[in-house]
Formats: sequence, structure tokens, C-alpha cells
Amino acid sequence: MVAWWHRFEAGEISMEEMRTRRWTELGVPADLAAEVDLAYRGLATSANLRRGVRRLLTGLRERGLKTVVLTNGPAPAERPELAGMLRLFDAGLRAHSPRHKPHPEAFAEALALVGARPAEAAMVGDTLVADIEGGLAAGF
Repeated sequence: MVAWWHRFEAGEISMEEMRTRRWTELGVPADLAAEVDLAYRGLATSANLRRGVRRLLTGLRERGLKTVVLTNGPAPAERPELAGMLRLFDAGLRAHSPRHKPHPEAFAEALALVGARPAEAAMVGDTLVADIEGGLAAGF
């Protein structure tokens, strides 16, 4: 399988090309790839809050720790599923092309919003490459 994300990060293809080509590589007809991707992203970018998340974020804030939500999807303020949680974050950031997660600069920008360094922070994520590998590459 072609590493479409890496080709996008290198500036070889556009975001739209990356999104549709990965589907056509999986066998989706080219004329349906954009529609399939839109449906997938609608599901993939919805927040599925786990039990205890609100309590954890509240506890972090009560202890004086800064919290930032960093996303490759729509800006946090534009995500209805996060509406009730935005007050639990000191900042929200949508990573911009070409420096989306997992690029270390996306994480550096999030840290800069709260004046922190990786050694003073913890990164929690739900995807292996974008969040975990990206966080490790950024020094977490």
C-alpha cells in the first residue's frame, strides 16, 4: 500500500488526492472515492468520549495543568461533539497543511499555545501514527 500521507507531507500530492487515492487503492471506484472519504471522515472525526474523560480533564485543570486539544479535523470550536468540553481546554488548535499530525511542528505549535515544552507535557491520543508516533517524534 502506498504511503499516501507521506506523499502528502512531502508536498507531492494535495490533501484531496491523498484522500481519494487511498480509497481507489482499496478498490473503491474513482467516481465514488470522494463520497466514500467524506462519509468515512464524518465517522472518523466524531468524538467518542470514554468514561472518565471529563473527570480527568477537570482534575488536570484543578491541579493547574494546561490542556490543549490538537486535531487534524475541523477546528475544535466547529465540532459539535466537543461543544460541552471546550471549557476544559486552555486552547484548541486545528493542525494546518502541510504540518498536520504526525508532523512534530503541529505538536510544537500546540505546546506554544500554553508555553510548554515536551518535557513538561503529556500527550494523549487515539491513533497510532498521527497521535502516538507523532507525539514521540515531537519529544513527548
